[in-house]
This record gives sequence, C-alpha cells and structure tokens, in this order.
Amino acid sequence: MRPSSFVFQITCILFSTGSLLAQPSISVSPISLVSSLNTGEMEPQVLNITNTGDEALEWNSNIVNNFNNRFYADRTENIRALRAGNVNNTDTRVKPPGFSFVPVVETIRTRDVSIALIKEYDPWDSPGNEMVLQGLGESYDIFSHVGFSSVSFYDYDLIIVASDQPQYLYDVFNDRLEEVELFVENGGVLLFNGADQGWQDGFWNELPGGVTHQTYYSWYNYVVDVDHPVAEGIPNELYGSTASHCSMQNYPENTNVIIIDEENQATLIEYSLGSGTVLASGITLESAGNDPAFYDILANLISYSIAIARPSWITQEPQNGTVQPGETVGVEIVFDATGLFGGDYEATIEISSNDPMSPVVEVPASLNVTGAPDINVSENAIDFGTLYTNYGGSVDIAIGNNGTDVLEITSMAVDNDVFSLSSSTTTVAYDDEFILTVTFSPTTDGDYSGTITILSNDLDEPEITIGLTATATSPPIVSVAPASLSSNLLTGETETQFLTISNSGASDLYFTVNTTNVDSRWAVPEIEQGEPLTILTAEDIRNIWNRDDIFSSEVTPRPQPIRNDTRPTRNWQLLANDPQDYDSPYDTQNIYYEVTDTTLNFKYEYYEPWQAAFPNTVALLFLDVDNNPETGEDLGYYYGGGIVGIDMVIYSTGFDQYYGGYYDIDGVYVFDDNYYYGGGFVRIDDLSWTDRQSNSREFSFGVPFEYFEGLTSMMVASQSGSLEDNGFDLVPNQGMTELSFAPMWLSFDQESGVVPSGSAFDLGVVFDATGLFGGDYEATIEISSNDPMSPVVEIPAYLNVTGIPIVDFPTEVDFGQVYVGYPDTVEYIITNSGTDLLLINNFTFQDTWLSSIETELSISPLSETSLHLVANVNDPEIYTTTMGFMTNDPTNSNVENVMVVATAIVPPVMNISPSDFVFTHNTETFETTELTISNTGGSTLEWQMGFESLGGSNDDWYFFEKTDYGDFSSEDNQDRITDNVWITRDNSGPIFNYYLENGPEYGCASQTPSGTLWSPNPKEVSEENDYAPFIEMTGCCPPCMVGDTVSVWLVQEDLRLNIVFDSWTSGGQGGGFSYYREHATPQWIEVSPMEGFVNTGEEQMVSISVNSNGLVQGEHSTVLEVSSNDPETHSMSIPVDLVYVLGVIDNQLPGSYALYPTYPNPFNPITTIRFDVPESLDNNVVLSVFDIRGRLVETILDKELSQGSYAIRWDATSQSSGVYFLRMDTQKYTKSYKMILMK
Repeated sequence: MRPSSFVFQITCILFSTGSLLAQPSISVSPISLVSSLNTGEMEPQVLNITNTGDEALEWNSNIVNNFNNRFYADRTENIRALRAGNVNNTDTRVKPPGFSFVPVVETIRTRDVSIALIKEYDPWDSPGNEMVLQGLGESYDIFSHVGFSSVSFYDYDLIIVASDQPQYLYDVFNDRLEEVELFVENGGVLLFNGADQGWQDGFWNELPGGVTHQTYYSWYNYVVDVDHPVAEGIPNELYGSTASHCSMQNYPENTNVIIIDEENQATLIEYSLGSGTVLASGITLESAGNDPAFYDILANLISYSIAIARPSWITQEPQNGTVQPGETVGVEIVFDATGLFGGDYEATIEISSNDPMSPVVEVPASLNVTGAPDINVSENAIDFGTLYTNYGGSVDIAIGNNGTDVLEITSMAVDNDVFSLSSSTTTVAYDDEFILTVTFSPTTDGDYSGTITILSNDLDEPEITIGLTATATSPPIVSVAPASLSSNLLTGETETQFLTISNSGASDLYFTVNTTNVDSRWAVPEIEQGEPLTILTAEDIRNIWNRDDIFSSEVTPRPQPIRNDTRPTRNWQLLANDPQDYDSPYDTQNIYYEVTDTTLNFKYEYYEPWQAAFPNTVALLFLDVDNNPETGEDLGYYYGGGIVGIDMVIYSTGFDQYYGGYYDIDGVYVFDDNYYYGGGFVRIDDLSWTDRQSNSREFSFGVPFEYFEGLTSMMVASQSGSLEDNGFDLVPNQGMTELSFAPMWLSFDQESGVVPSGSAFDLGVVFDATGLFGGDYEATIEISSNDPMSPVVEIPAYLNVTGIPIVDFPTEVDFGQVYVGYPDTVEYIITNSGTDLLLINNFTFQDTWLSSIETELSISPLSETSLHLVANVNDPEIYTTTMGFMTNDPTNSNVENVMVVATAIVPPVMNISPSDFVFTHNTETFETTELTISNTGGSTLEWQMGFESLGGSNDDWYFFEKTDYGDFSSEDNQDRITDNVWITRDNSGPIFNYYLENGPEYGCASQTPSGTLWSPNPKEVSEENDYAPFIEMTGCCPPCMVGDTVSVWLVQEDLRLNIVFDSWTSGGQGGGFSYYREHATPQWIEVSPMEGFVNTGEEQMVSISVNSNGLVQGEHSTVLEVSSNDPETHSMSIPVDLVYVLGVIDNQLPGSYALYPTYPNPFNPITTIRFDVPESLDNNVVLSVFDIRGRLVETILDKELSQGSYAIRWDATSQSSGVYFLRMDTQKYTKSYKMILMK
C-alpha cells in the first residue's frame, strides 16, 4: 500500500504544478520601428503582439520620449540667452519683477508637447511659468480651479501646477488626485511647484505616489545632485527670504533628491511612477524677492519636463487589449512629421503585460525627418535715394528661413561694381535669419542701378532677384566762423553775437543747433555719518508697488514742500512719451523736464484725469547720473533689462497725506554700497517743491539742481502710477532715455536752417546773464549738418558775469537777559540776496561792552552768515548802543545805527547736597531719600535733571554694532540694555538675549530674544498687541527692516525703546548687525521732580527712591545729571550706587572676617558666595574670580560694606567649564576657595 500511496501523492503534485505553469507569453515584432519622412508626411506601421502562452494576455502600451541631451542643451542655451538679453523679443507685456524671459522671434523647437498650466493667481505676483514657456516658444493652456475640475488630463503630456495657490484650487487637486496619478502612470509628466502657505495661504495634501510635505520656512537651500540637468548653471548654495516653504516627505525609494534645505530635507525631487515622472518643488521659484538663480531653476525645470514628456510625432491605436493564446493583435503605429524640423527623433514604445517572464517589452522607434527650407527676403527692391559721392551708404536685407530644414545659399552676387555685398554664401537654420549688407560706393555723380541674384536650395524659389537703384551727388561743405564766442556781462544784461555758417559744397547744407554745458565729473553727494538714515533697497523699491508698509522711520523728518512759483523758469521739454498701454486710469502719456536757476523740475501728464491727487500721483525716477552702467545699482532684475547703473532715485508721492507708511520716503536718494548688505539708496535731500491738484491729469515736482551741476546729460527711467493699483507704468517702455542739459544763458534766433551751395548764413547767438551769479560760464555750441566730412562742428562759448551783491540785515538786536560778569553771545544774521560775493568788514561799536567774534565776513549769493555779537556787562541794568559795518553792496556800502539792547541781571548760583548717594540693601526693599537744590545767586535758577546715558554717551541715540564673526560671548559684541537684556547674534540667524539664552532659536517661529517683544512701528504709535517676537515682527526677513524705526518692549522692566536698524549681514556671512537705540533709564531708581525753578535764597527738595525688589544681586550705578542756567556751574553730576547683596545667617553681627565655601560646588551656572564683615570699613571689600592660570575673570564686588553677614550669587553663564578660584580681599583679610563649573 505504501508504493501506491506514494504514486498518488506525486500525481497530485504534478497536477497542481501544471496548473501554476499555465501563463501568457508575449512576443512583439518587429523589435524596432524606423521611418523616414519629409516634413508634413505621415506613415502608418504595424506592431504585432502575439500570445504564445496558454493564458489570456492582458497588455497596455505607452510611448515615452527619449530624453535628448542635445535638444535640452539647445533649449537651455536659448533660455540663458534670453536672460542675458541676447535674443530679440517682440513681447510688450509687463514682466514680473526681476524677470526677463520673453517670447522670441528665433526659437529652438524639438517637437510639440501639450502643456496645461494650473493656477488661480500669479504666485507672488509673478507670471514666471508663462514667461519661461513663452521664452521657449511653447504653447500652453491655463486652467483655474473651475477648468481644472473638468479638464481631460489625457489631452496633455505635461501638467504644471504653480506655487502659492488658494485653498480651493488645492482642494480640486486633492479631489482629482487618483486621476492625476493615472495620468502620470500612463506616461505623463507632472511638474508640481509646491511652495504653499504664501500670499494665498493654500495648503496641498498629497502628490501621486503618496508623497506629502512638511511646512518649514528655510532661508538656505543646497544643490546635492549637481549633475542633474535641472542643476545646470545653478550655484550650490541658494539664498532667499524664505527660499523654500516646505520639504517633501514619504517619497518613493526610486526618488532622486536634487535640492535640500537647511535641515537636510528634500525641497526638489524627481521620481518615476509607472511610465511617467513627477517633479515636485517646495522652493519659492517664482518669487522675484529671492536669489536670481531661482528663475534659472524654474527655466531648467520646465525645459527638462518638456524634454522628458511623451512625443506627439508618434501615436498608437489601440493602447491596450487582450490577446488569447495563440493569437496576434496588430497595433497601428503612426509616424507624423507634420510641423517637424529636419532631424532625428527617438522614442520608446513600452508594452506592459501580465506575462510574468517579460512584464515590460521595450520597442525602439525612430523617425528621420527631411525638412524643406523656405527662403524669405525682407526687401524685393532697394532704393538708396540720394547719397553723396565718395561716401555712399549701406542697407541691410534680412534673409530668413521659414522652412523646416537648413537653407543653403550657394551664391549672392550683384551685377554692378558700384554695389557690394557683405557675403557671397551662407547657411540659415530653420526659424533663423541672416543679415546681408548691401553697400553703395559711388565715385562720380549720377544715377545707378543693379540687381542682386540669390541662389539657394529652396525647391520652390531657387533663384531670387532684388533690384537696386541709387543717385550720387557731391556733398555740402560746412565752415563756421568765428572759432569761439565770448561775452562779459553784468547780472541782468544780454548781448547778441553772430556765427557765420558757410557752405562751399555743391549741395544744400541743412543744419541744426544745440548747446550743452561743458561736462564735469559727477560726484556722489556727501552723506552725513553717524546718524540714522532712511534707506531704500532694490527690493524695497519693488515692494513699493505692492503697497508693503516698509517705511515708518521718524528719525528722518518729513520733506517740507516749497512752491517755486516765483522762480524763473524755462519752457517744459519733452523727456519721454508713452503709449496708452497700461490698463489703469493712471497711465502716463508724457514726462517733461525743465531747468531753473535752482531746481530740476519734472512734470507728469496722464491720459485721463484723476479724482484725488493722492495716492494717484506717485512717481519714481531712476537716474544714471554719471552715465556709467558699471556703477550704481542694477534694477534690471526687477524691471527688465536696461535699467542699470542707477546712482540716484527720486521718489515723490504727494503733499500733506499719509498712505501705507510712505509719507516719510519722499526725497532724493543716492546709491551707497556702504549701507545695507550689497548697497542701498540713502536719502540725502527732500523734494524742493511739489504741486498736485484734484480732478487734474498732470502734476510736477522738483529737486535741487546742485546735484547735476556741470553735466551734459544723464540716462533716466521712470515708474509712475497709483498705489491703489497693483503695478506701475514703466516710462519709456524700452527702459531708459537721455535727459540733456542745455545752458540757460545761451540761446539762438533760430534752431535750424538751410544754406544753399556757395552761400552763408548769420546765426544770432544770445548771451543772457539774467539771474546769473557772478562767475565764469562755459558751454559748447554744436552745429549738426549733412556735411559727411564734418557732421558736427563744435564752437566753444564763454560768458563772464559780474554779479551784484545785495546786503539784507536786521536793524535791531536784542540779547534779552544777560548775566553780569559773564560774556553772552547772540547770532546776528546777515543775508546776501544778490548775485555776487558779499564782503563785510570794518565793524564799529558805539560802546565797549559790545564786540564781535568775527572781524570780517564773506557771504555767497543767496546765502546767509552769522555775525556773533558778544555782550560783556558789569552792572545789573539795561544797556543800549548802536553798531555799524562796511559792505561791497554798491547801494548800501556803509551800514550804520543798528540798535543793540541787552538787559543785565545778577546770575543764579546752584548748590546741590549731597554730592553722591550710596545705598546698601541686604534684603529686597524700597528706600527713599532727598536731594537739595538751592540758589544763592541774584536771579531765578532754572534746572533740569536726567540720567547719564547707558553706553557711555549722552547723545539722543546710542549706536551699537556687532561685527561680522565677532565673539557674541564678548561684552564688546553685546548691547547690554539692562541687567537682564544683553542683545547679540551668532554668525547667522536672528538676534538673541545672551543673558537668558545660550544661543538663538532658528526658523520663522523663533521666540528669541527672550524677555523682549518687538513692534514694526515706533513706540509712540504701537499698541500692546502690535508687539511680537523679533522674527515674527520682521516677517521672517530681518534685512527687510533696515532703515525702519521699530520698537522693543523689555517685558520684565516694562520699558519700550525705539530702534533703527542700520545694517544686517545676511546669508550666514558673519552675523553682523548694527542699530541706533534710544537710551534706557535705570528701572531701580525714581526721581521726582525732574525739573524746577528756585528763587533767590530758596531751595527745592528732590525725592530719590531706589528699589531692589526683583533686582539682580550686585552693584548698580548711575549718574544724575543736573543742568541749569547757572553760568558758572552749568551742570553737576551726582553718582548714585546701589549695592544689593542678600543678608544670610541671622541677625547677630559677626565677630571676625570669614569667606565660606560656595554652594553648590560644582555648579552650573550659578553658585552662592557667603562672607562675613565684622566691622564697617573705610576701604572696599573685593570679591574676585580667577581662572586656573591665575587670570582675572570677573570682579564680582568692589564696594564699602557695613558690618554684617552677606550672600551674593555668581552667574557664570558666559564662562566655559573648568576650575576657578574665588578670592576675598580686605585691608585686614584675604581668603580663597576653589570652584568647579560643569556645563
């Protein structure tokens, strides 16, 4: 029985195994497909799928484009050429700030790819995705959330989702996630720009394949796959104001991580899903405020996505099916060369099936396209017109190739030797053109004609002819006499002289006349050092049109407009005209300028009137004053190419208004790279006048002309518009235009004319000294003509003006009250309202009690100077006298009988008692005493009291700077505002409170510095709910608040101080920063009153209160500064010291000196020191800490103490771990103990 049982078991096993072996088996033929077509042709082929197995074969097929490095490199090179401005463009749209990708005439196409762009809004107001696609010559469809909800994904090869979208668009994406996943699995490419939680506050959940994300705002990103095509030309370190908003999580194992953030989390990834690809980014690529390389990444990403998308030149039908065992199914493969350029195209047909042995079969497919060139010429006939013999001229002809293969031009020839061509053969790529220059070179007068013949491989037009005609005539010959002009005038006089313009040639001479000032080197106006400054960065200028409240400084005063209605003015000259292309009622039509004796004025004219002048009359002018594009700021990243070399910015908003924080930035700014990281524009002056009215269409403003003295011209660009509209009108559209300065004192009786052959013409030249100061003036008269040998003749013109000084002066001077026995000074203002230097001397005084410091004065035109008069009296009475002086004013040379009055009184004498205060507290307590101020003089004493400023300065503002890479543990790099707040910064990251923190908290959620809250506004206008942690206050962008007035709230002290940040080093470049800060008043002392009056023989009591409750143990000191009108003792300093050490043990007084071991020991970082003092001493008790090498680390106490037992804490937070020695020194006692600090 056993053998039969064995056989039965074997049979069962074989039967079971046989059922498992039943399976489909796929066979595909042919193993590759090849087609050769002409452009426009189609060819169907058949791919046979056979099932040689014994189970049904389930299959589906997808066509994948073979990534072609040459195509990708060409496209990338093209997009970089656009960035550099090297490709002609035709787009007139307003570009995103910092972006220069534009549609081009010449594009490089690989093949058509169907692209869907999903977005509701421009991310960060930047249509960056569209600009890249247009720059690449790609068509695309845009879908908002409504269209996205119903679009058929299978109509597209590539889906791009923009960053920073609203929640309702992300909700649609989440709802259709499964369909998006199928789209990718079937060969589609998804480019998901996933930097969310931006301006639109949207938040996406998941990507195909289960990829999620984590919100984290990182300022730095790093390229880790430097060989990936997307990383081509990209720096390894990327920086931006929150460079990335999130990192990718839960991505598949086959994921390629391209870029990471500060936390080593992936912010740009690529992974495969089925036959398709997903590229996902958490980087703010479209944001213009970030590293310019971000736009290069975006261009690379889109180019790469297009390159790997499935091709459109090959299709299949059907795409899936079932093949029974032993049967064959034919799949029609159609090669379509419609619209393709000549060249080779490759793809792979991927056939997936349930054949376990061959689950994927790949069939290569290649297409060779023979294109057809198509020649096109810009001119069929050329007429040179009339040109001059021996000079001639040239004309350019554009020969284009509108076909799909290379155009080969084998011959370009002309049949008349008077004409010549720049080339005889060339090749022209498809969608390209070649410029042929035709030159006409006549040697004798007469009429000429010729024919150009062009031979090429264009099958339809192998030969093209272009007719040429021209006329040659002898030129005019110009001469001008005299060679220079000069005039000597008094202010207000005029003189007319003549220039003779002669023509000795054979043709009529046409001329125009222009004048320019003689050029001089422009120098940056001097910036006063050491004061808080209002600074505009390039990003600030961009953000102005986003209405960001970036300026609220109260340090720099508001410009005061001054009307110039009475000033002499010339006619307005047109600076720029702009088409009506800005979709706003505030579209600028014209900008004019005029030069007066003191101002350079600008006038803006709109196409339509506005109802309210403010804020609809906003203008920024960008000036390249030194005409050097290599200096100043490059604003091309924000406003398109060409706005470079900007040395000066003029900003004008309006008059008597406040809007969005911009009230304080009107003015004149010059570029200075010493301020802000990388440079900024520093305000140097107010606007000199402004004139705006409601229901008008024009406004004007002016700036001091002194900044442009001696210039002949400068390049100017402008933005104008309304803060109520998003965006601005760039005028002119091309970016910059030239503003020329003509001398006001030189004019002509006509500006152009014609001089016949053999004739002469006298041009009247008018010298006008009206309103001019005395001095020498120089200009150049430029006579431009059609004389080819001398197209411009320059005639120097000189004017010497003798001006007239005019003296203006007060006829009375009153010193007011002066003190007997003490000299007193008053300023006597003398003004020169004339046009030449005013000289004053020979001062005379009727009485000896009056004199002057100066013995002579010289005053420039339209200026004033002070004469300092000195009264020195001996008796208490009223003094009256007269004074006089001599001038060079021809109408007022001898000034007499200027009345001078002084009232003499006996001065007050201030006495203060006591001269200092010393408080010693053994427990937390409140103590009050009094200061006595008495007056032993002869008149009322006026006094004021204040505290000596912390930081060792009595200025209104204290300047603090932490240097780059400075040791933040050093006191020199800490702003110790109070005992509990020590502000500093590491080599990167935010500021922190070194007293309470070992280091800063990084990231946008940082709560440092501990013990402080910050407001973006001055303390005077800040409410309690305006205060937040420092990083939150800056909007996670500390550099953005440089130049602003912010305020800090020291919470424990309940003290608020204004701060103006002067600099901030970004990018991990050393952690430097600086600011101006209001001084902090010590919180442990109160004084009342702080000012008063003391009559003769009386005294006043001032309450001095000290409070050690909550105070850090140790020595606290300040100085009361008492100032008064006592001429002898104008101010007195009263030191106030509070020694606060806790008493210990009991109330019994110690009988001997003692220093006890510290407790705890070892410690981290605070230990308590106990010691006894058996008697009150005249000398100090000193507690010192030394390191193991005997170097003094800190003096904890150095003060006189009364008899008692004491305890004091030592905080070693700023010290490193190790062994230290504590030593107590008095005149009679010395003792030491070892301490161990363990951190």
